[in-house]
Amino acid sequence: MRILTATVRSQGARSSDHHRCIEGELVWAPEPCDASTRGSDEGCGCVRAFAGLASHHPTTTAVVTEIPGLTPVVLTDILAMSLRDQGWPPEWAEDEARELMSIAERLEEGDIVERHGDSVGRRFHPVDGRLLAPLPRRR
Repeated sequence: MRILTATVRSQGARSSDHHRCIEGELVWAPEPCDASTRGSDEGCGCVRAFAGLASHHPTTTAVVTEIPGLTPVVLTDILAMSLRDQGWPPEWAEDEARELMSIAERLEEGDIVERHGDSVGRRFHPVDGRLLAPLPRRR
C-alpha cells in the first residue's frame, strides 16, 4: 500500500521548512491551529506541517512510500493509537486513514509532497524536477 512517510529529502528548498520527525515514519495532516491559518506563515507553522504518528513531531516534507503488508485496517489502528496518544479523538482514525490513502493513490511512489492546510501536492515537477510554486493558501 502507498502512504506518506516523513522525509528530510528537499528540506531547505523553502525558507520555512522544518523536520523533527523520525525519517520514514508514517505521517498525517492534523488540523492547523488558528494562528497558523491567518495570513502568512505566522504562528507555529503547523499549516504546512505533517505530523509523525510515532514521534508526534512535525515535518514540512513527506514522500509517497510503498509499504508491503500495510493494510487499511492496520493503518487505521496505528492512527487510532497515535491520535489517542496525542489527545485527539481516536474515532477520527478511519476518516484520516481514508484521506491519507486517497492522497497517496493520486501520486507516484517517491514523489515528495508538501501541504498547506487541506491541500497536499507534489513539491517538484514530475518531468523536469523544478521546484513548484508553493501550494495556494486556502482562506
